Amino acid sequence: PALSLGWGLWEDRSNMTGNLTDTDLHRMTRHGVGAMSTEDGLRLLDTACATAEAHLLPIRLDVGALRRRADDDSLPALLRGLAQRRARRGTVDAGTRRPSELSLAERLGRVSGEQRAQALEDLVVAQVAAVLGHASTAAIEPDRAFKDIGFDSLTAVELRNRLNTASGLRLPATLVFDQPTPQAIARFLERKLFPRESTQAPAPAAQGSVRDIDAVDLDAIDEMDVDLLINLAFDGDSAGTDAERE
Repeated sequence: PALSLGWGLWEDRSNMTGNLTDTDLHRMTRHGVGAMSTEDGLRLLDTACATAEAHLLPIRLDVGALRRRADDDSLPALLRGLAQRRARRGTVDAGTRRPSELSLAERLGRVSGEQRAQALEDLVVAQVAAVLGHASTAAIEPDRAFKDIGFDSLTAVELRNRLNTASGLRLPATLVFDQPTPQAIARFLERKLFPRESTQAPAPAAQGSVRDIDAVDLDAIDEMDVDLLINLAFDGDSAGTDAERE
């Protein structure tokens, strides 16, 4: 019978993987996908040929990393059978919980507006550094555009997913296009987390941001590559409404 193998990443570079950057490889490792040696690959080939299965996926997976992604709801549906989300503790009154058990909005609701703004900016900068594979936040300037610090469609979606988990919000997949700097995202998060404390007048648009649906259609989509467009197509309403983007 015929056998189809969907190979994972090999350590030895090929024409297909030779252009992967260190950031790409770091992202794959962080997501639970490792590179297999030639020896392991050939062993998996022998094993696959000895089975009666028609389609197999020889791939090196880090189950620990998959469990972490399952816990923060970022594990792709295809892999959810390999790592179950761990049970969370029952809801407890906010007054009896430790600070680490409070939501982001609950924690920030206890500090001043200035401290809140700085905490949100620090949060966004830390997530940006993690997505780009930096060991620290030193290289991340809060007011520098994402397009100038190496972001692409995949890192944009990963940042959105990380901030979804950290904030408890459902942020649009076009977040990085609508709010083009870490500082702009921090201000956006503050407006979403504390809408009653936001000023009645609309906040000024950050330079280069997309504020209306026509602009999103014509400008933001032009900047998106095929990966993000596919993500938007399968992500349903995650792009958000026009009101959510603002």
